[in-house]
Amino acid sequence: MAVEIAVDTNRYRDFVDGNPEAAGVFRSAAMIHLPLIVLGELRAGFAVGSRGAENETILEQFINRP
Repeated sequence: MAVEIAVDTNRYRDFVDGNPEAAGVFRSAAMIHLPLIVLGELRAGFAVGSRGAENETILEQFINRP
C-alpha cells in the first residue's frame, strides 16, 4: 500500500535534523506533500534566523528531491 504524508513544520525539522524515526517515515512514503502554510512557516523562520540562506538551500534540495 502506497502511503502519502503531509509534512508539518516540526516533522520537517525532525527530518532535517536527522531524527531516525522521521527519516524512516519520509523514506517509506510514496508521496510527500508540503502544504503551503508549512512552507510559509519555514520561510518566516528562516527570515528571522541566523542561518536563513543555509536553511533555504536545504529546503530547496528537499523540495527538488524525487
